[in-house]
Amino acid sequence: MKIACITGYTPTPENKRGISALIYWLIAERPKDVKIKLYTYNINNISDDEVKEIADRLKIDIYKLNIPYWYKKLNRSFFCKFLDLFLSKPLITYIKPCKGILPKLEESDYIWIYPYFFYNYSNLLPRKKFIVTGCDCLSNVCTARIGDLFYIRTFLRSIRQFIIRRNCISLEKDFNNSNITMHYVGMADMMFYKRLHNADNAFFLLHPHYELKEKRIKFHTDKLDVLIAGEYNHYMISDTDEMVDELIRLNDLQSRVRITFLGKGWENVKEKLIKYKYECEHKRWVDNYADEIIKHDVQITPISHGGGTKGKVLDSIGNGLLTIGSKYALENICVRNKESCILYNYASEIPSILRSISLNKEKYEEIAERGRRQIIKYHNPARISRRFFEIMKNI
Repeated sequence: MKIACITGYTPTPENKRGISALIYWLIAERPKDVKIKLYTYNINNISDDEVKEIADRLKIDIYKLNIPYWYKKLNRSFFCKFLDLFLSKPLITYIKPCKGILPKLEESDYIWIYPYFFYNYSNLLPRKKFIVTGCDCLSNVCTARIGDLFYIRTFLRSIRQFIIRRNCISLEKDFNNSNITMHYVGMADMMFYKRLHNADNAFFLLHPHYELKEKRIKFHTDKLDVLIAGEYNHYMISDTDEMVDELIRLNDLQSRVRITFLGKGWENVKEKLIKYKYECEHKRWVDNYADEIIKHDVQITPISHGGGTKGKVLDSIGNGLLTIGSKYALENICVRNKESCILYNYASEIPSILRSISLNKEKYEEIAERGRRQIIKYHNPARISRRFFEIMKNI
């Protein structure tokens, strides 16, 4: 089976400046009879030496495509944040296929687009079969955002989100095409797309885990070592602020937890907690993400909206951290509340959960161990990759 893959992000074992790991693991564990030529716009700016190393490791051919000058110019301009108000689809979808590439694509049995950015190749090759990996259903994500406090509190933010949602719905109508099959890593995303567009050209598969590290699950004896990973942005602001307010109000966990923030934007949150005598550390970046997270006992993922599968949650559970998360953080992951993870309904519950963990460490260590086993079994990259290419072959 010969596949041509058009991707925005050069595949990497961990997400690197973009969602580059999902495609890496699907390719890495593919059946032996699947031959892939990959054409990348390299939005994540992987160096030529690293691209060659990745191509050798994955045993594929990788060719770089140029992003048009007009897109680079507009995307970096002040006006970029306002373009959604005037365009009917996301700006990146207006990039036209590179000259000379279409005859090369004709040689393949299937064309795989990752993510949806370059779905418009399907219009130029109507007789070819296309698989478009979403990864999320954009209109579903936007619908969830509209109900989030971060957007509700600001009128202009709310209006802009309604407009973006309209644009995403317009875009997704184009996906419902006879030569396109949609691939989602979110069950709710797939169902939302099917219902909204009366479509039957989509399937869902679990997200493969990334490389996992050996870790002995034994919580620290003095204080629980708590990790909050990711950027303090619109995905996490609402639930983080609610959690922090409750930590300050209760004011009795300082002797039980120390908190590490890993990612951008946590400076003010850290200082606020330090003011109330919490032991906190902030790391904007680490060289090896997996080596860093296994130093901790617990990960909190306070995501208040979203779609698809969250790679950092898979990383956390699969590497043996007891993971506390919202329904958005834990969706599409094969774990169950109080058996292999901890699900909160409101972020204000998190401090009480941390207190319970500190008083019942062995019980929660067992939950973390069951979570790790679930990820290893059900999110195994070889299992998911095999199924992905089986589906592709039968389209």
